[in-house]
Amino acid sequence: MAGLYDELLEKSKDDPIIIHTTESRNEFLYPNFRSCPLLKRFYKAVLGTGDKVQLANKQIFQDILQISDTKYLLENKLLAKSVVDVLDDLTSRKSHGMPLPDTLNAHYHKIKEAAYNVTCDVFKEKKSLKAASGRFIHEILNKMDAAINDQSPIKLCLYSAHDTSLMVLSTAVTGKPPTAWPPFASFMVFEVYRTLIGKHYVKVKFENQDLVVNHCGGSTECPYSRFKEVLSELALDGTEFEKFCEIQDEN
Repeated sequence: MAGLYDELLEKSKDDPIIIHTTESRNEFLYPNFRSCPLLKRFYKAVLGTGDKVQLANKQIFQDILQISDTKYLLENKLLAKSVVDVLDDLTSRKSHGMPLPDTLNAHYHKIKEAAYNVTCDVFKEKKSLKAASGRFIHEILNKMDAAINDQSPIKLCLYSAHDTSLMVLSTAVTGKPPTAWPPFASFMVFEVYRTLIGKHYVKVKFENQDLVVNHCGGSTECPYSRFKEVLSELALDGTEFEKFCEIQDEN
C-alpha cells in the first residue's frame, strides 16, 4: 500500500485506509462460474465433478504427464483440483521465484498445454463465451461510448484481471482462441482513436501485437460502429447476465 499511495499515507497517517470489497460472486473481470449457473455447467461438462474430477486429473497426471507418484499428489490435494488450478498455482510460484514441487517441475509445460486445451474446450461455444465475457465486454463498450460522446473526462481505464480473462476477451475480439496460454503479467489494450474528420476506430493489442478484429475485413483498425456491432453480440448488462445464466432445463 505504501508503494502505491505513499503521499496519501503521509498526509493522513491517523486516518484509516478504506478498501472497498464485494462478494466474489459479483466479480466479472474473469469467467466467474460462481455467479453463473450456466457457465458452471459448461465447466462441469468439460472437467467433470466429484469422482469424475479426480478420475480426469488422474488421467492428466498419469496418462498425459506420466506422473506415477499419485500418493504425493493426493497428499497435496492436487487431484482434487482441475489442471487449470494446478497451472495457476505453479505459474504463481514460478513467477515469484518460489520453488516448484519436484514431481511437477519437469512437467510444467505439459500442464500448461493441458490447461490451454481444457479452457479452449470450455469457451468454444458462443453461449459459454458470452457467459464468460459478456459483462466485461459491456463495461468496455460503455467506457468507449462515454469517451466518444464526450460524456466522461476519463482517458484511461485500468483493470487487473486474470489469464482466463485474456483468453475469453481475445477470443471475443478475434473470433478464435489465442494460440497459447497468456504469459504471466501479460496484458491487453483497447484503444479508441478519433480522426481529424471526427471518425472513431478501435485497435486491440495483446502483448503489443495488434489483433485482427473479427468480421472487420481482416483489419487491425476497426471502425467503432462495426467493432461495437460485433462485440455487442456478446455483451450483457447485469440484468441480462442474470437472466442469461439461468438454467432452464437439465439438457
